[in-house]
Amino acid sequence: DDLSAAPLRRQRYLFDVSTLSDAEELVGAELRLLRRAPGGRPPPAAAPHVQLFPCLSPRPLLSRTLDVRAAPAAAWEVFDVRQGLRGRSKQLCLELRASAGAALPSPSRRTAPASRHGKRHGKKSRLRCSKKPLHVNFKELGWDDWIIAPLEYEAYHCEGVCDFPLRSHLEPTNHAIIQTLMNSMAPGSTPPSCCVPTKLTPISILYIDAGNNVVYKQYEDMVVESCGCR
Repeated sequence: DDLSAAPLRRQRYLFDVSTLSDAEELVGAELRLLRRAPGGRPPPAAAPHVQLFPCLSPRPLLSRTLDVRAAPAAAWEVFDVRQGLRGRSKQLCLELRASAGAALPSPSRRTAPASRHGKRHGKKSRLRCSKKPLHVNFKELGWDDWIIAPLEYEAYHCEGVCDFPLRSHLEPTNHAIIQTLMNSMAPGSTPPSCCVPTKLTPISILYIDAGNNVVYKQYEDMVVESCGCR
């Protein structure tokens, strides 16, 4: 946009954070805005300056000068807004102010703050690491000729992403925390940590062994009880 006629441009962002309870520990909250590429236009002569305010507050959460010459392509601008959630109101209202000559970051993608339990209030949210159903039927596997009981059981499995910040209930190792942090900074150089079982329990099986004897035996690590990031 041509902002030469306007000394200041403003954009407001409103998020519903009513599902965050006081019992939850907030470990991080970010506002991510996509700054579009200039599209063939020359960069502004002066470096644009932006400030992020809580709505109706004269004190900015942060201010920043954007180095558009160093990043001529589209780029994400990341703002730490954790301080704006200290009051724990039902809504988070933020106002971005850009000085004259600055192109406002595109509001096409807004990322709502995340709680420790991974709640995000956007239209699309990636599935967090968690336990999912996995029904095992020994008859379908062709094992019912030697397994007497049970002929089926719930094994469960782990599925989902392990992205930063890792939640405490996922019980990440120190290595997983470091790896996830490195992945958030440079996804192309470091893979994310993996969603895997962290606790497994046994089941007891009644079966016929090679000597045609009926055996009752407990098999370890057959049922997923919890999942985490490793």
